[in-house]
Amino acid sequence: MTRDNSAAAAATPMIRQYQEIKQRFPGLVLFYRMGDFYEMFFDDARIAHEVLGISLTSRGQHKGEDVPLAGFPYHALEPYLTRMVKAGYRVAICEQVEDPRKAKGLVKRDVVEVVTAGTNFTPAVIGSADNNFLAALCPVGGAFALAWADLTTGEFRTGEYSERDLRMLLSGLEPAEILLPRASHKQLTALCGKAVFTRMEDWFFDTETARRDLLEHFGTASLKGFGIEQLPGAIAACGALLSYAKENLRRQLEHLVSIRRYDIKGNLQLDPSTRRNLELVRSLSGDSGPTLLGVLDRSITPMGHRLLVSRLHAIPARLDVIRERQTAIGQLIPNSSSCDTLQRELARVGDLERMIARLAAGKANARDVVQLGQALETLPGI
Repeated sequence: MTRDNSAAAAATPMIRQYQEIKQRFPGLVLFYRMGDFYEMFFDDARIAHEVLGISLTSRGQHKGEDVPLAGFPYHALEPYLTRMVKAGYRVAICEQVEDPRKAKGLVKRDVVEVVTAGTNFTPAVIGSADNNFLAALCPVGGAFALAWADLTTGEFRTGEYSERDLRMLLSGLEPAEILLPRASHKQLTALCGKAVFTRMEDWFFDTETARRDLLEHFGTASLKGFGIEQLPGAIAACGALLSYAKENLRRQLEHLVSIRRYDIKGNLQLDPSTRRNLELVRSLSGDSGPTLLGVLDRSITPMGHRLLVSRLHAIPARLDVIRERQTAIGQLIPNSSSCDTLQRELARVGDLERMIARLAAGKANARDVVQLGQALETLPGI
């Protein structure tokens, strides 16, 4: 018997199960469900103690040393999960997958979800009006392919960009998490500024594998309808993002129904420094006000807020687009009574995008279903 096997044999059944699950998710903090608590052991317990401020104790011994332990009640999952992810950690949530009363021996457990900065459906994200983008970035020739999606709304975009355009785009998107191929992550992190990075094996960015995954997901014979058939880098980035999201959320993500190719060339070219100095959506101190967004934003729904933010980050350079928007606004201004009615109806719609996303991700509760029904009743009148 080898030394490792001897150590495994000496461990309690529960610790063996914990270690086996932990080995499948290296680099993640494992929230391990035990009855009415989530518990963490070894290094994860120390991390939880430092990040969450919960007590660090011990349970039994392993290899002759006390096993560090930290935990919290299961009903406190959301606030503790939010704090852990905000601190930059990825969390694997391990649940009991059989009824303890019917279990023969140790209760079966398995990871049901991996929560990261970009795959986060906690109330802190869902309750915010802002986007929460997951991005995937890879080099392609002398340019860069970028895909980004807000899994909580269903928005999914991509394109291939020069280094200059990429920097401008990222400064507006501010992705919560960026996926990078392991072989080129050092080159790419230098382009992205402050962000949470996740390194992935290079095969996740294989174009042909990504193409097959995308065709299967969207149920199409080609990617021409999305405008990316001839963009191998964009296909690779989209495929990596989709695979990562599905693997983490353990869902098919049916609310991701399309990919939109994003062309930055039709917009004013504002570098990160200019955006910052103009205080479009953030003040120079880094917070949310006073800014141009703060002056303009009278959105009734979170969807309207997100649309306004995206338009402030993508100011059109074409005169016909500008005039088209002015015409639309001009038609509303004289009709104040119609505007009042429209605002009242929109208030009943709420955040329809995120309601649908929560349903697709298996995160919806009774309130979401009621709100969705109200929104669907209201839409025909709008």
